[in-house]
Amino acid sequence: MTKINRENCYIHLLEKMFNLVDKTIQDALLGKWREWKITEDQYLNFKKYALFVIQKVFKIPKKKAEVQFDWFWENHGLLIKI
Repeated sequence: MTKINRENCYIHLLEKMFNLVDKTIQDALLGKWREWKITEDQYLNFKKYALFVIQKVFKIPKKKAEVQFDWFWENHGLLIKI
């Protein structure tokens, strides 16, 4: 596994998110990824992981990491099953 850094953090998080639904970035490019759904537990676990990665890679406080995650999720997040 490649070390996560500023250059590949975004792609890493996309891959991790798509892996939750057994898909890849290639599948997303070919399909309707906006229709894929995850459970609330999957979302919460992914958010916890993503915040940790963002904080570690960019060396920023949790509040700023949450802002970055919110942007990421608004632009690329999957639907959450209710």
